[in-house]
Amino acid sequence: MKIRQAEMADFSELMEFYDYMCSVLAKKDFLPNGNKGGFPSAEMVEKAIVEHNQFIGVEDGRIMATYILDGNCDEAYLTAPWKSDAAEGEYVVLHALRVSPEYSRRSYGKMLTKHAIEQARKNNYKAIRLDVIVGNTIPEKMFKGFGFSFVDTVEMCYEDIGQTIKFSLMELVL
Repeated sequence: MKIRQAEMADFSELMEFYDYMCSVLAKKDFLPNGNKGGFPSAEMVEKAIVEHNQFIGVEDGRIMATYILDGNCDEAYLTAPWKSDAAEGEYVVLHALRVSPEYSRRSYGKMLTKHAIEQARKNNYKAIRLDVIVGNTIPEKMFKGFGFSFVDTVEMCYEDIGQTIKFSLMELVL
């Protein structure tokens, strides 16, 4: 897998990939009523591409993995008891990390996470923050393996889920 910054020429394929991943995630037990789709939004992806915050993993000539690394976060992040004292602009948030199930068991999620950590360090951030749906144990275990620490459990409502559910907030102090 080759990881690179996404370009606007990747936009259509990237949105098709995210839509496909929403249908895959809709079947998971940790989502109470499936996944309504729409995350990330086209606007979020376009902005991430323009701001050089959208990364893709390419193999066999197609996008098969991706993530966004930027400063956007839910308001629940603003009151969490983070381990670092990083102020806004000094931390980055890892969003929408996805790997196509056809490429599972190849450590691509780990490769994306390692890449995100390298990007954050290269840009002198003090911390990486993220949230994982409570019950979605596979990514939670993976992030812990990279040194991310559990910070808090909060309730948030994302459009694609459509209702308030519990998320684990995690942080890696750099």
